[in-house]
Amino acid sequence: IARAIAEGGAGTICGMANVACGLVQAMINGPGAEARMTAATAVVASHSFVPALKAILAAQTGDAGWLRVRAPLRPWSDGAALKAQLDAAMRLAAA
Repeated sequence: IARAIAEGGAGTICGMANVACGLVQAMINGPGAEARMTAATAVVASHSFVPALKAILAAQTGDAGWLRVRAPLRPWSDGAALKAQLDAAMRLAAA
């Protein structure tokens, strides 16, 4: 994201903006957040991306409606655990 902005890009269309909007904003503001984005993306990408993203959104918002996915995808059962992994990854990468 930071590289695209440096080349004149205006922003991004990014699934991670749904669960880590502050991190995406930091990437737009400069290259210093790249390690945190890499860590955050690794957490989500280590699972089926859409169900994992939706499970994290459900945990963040308290709205179980986010857990619904369409076949052949299967819902992720523990969004709170994924959210905790995401939060931990972003904290560790920032340290």
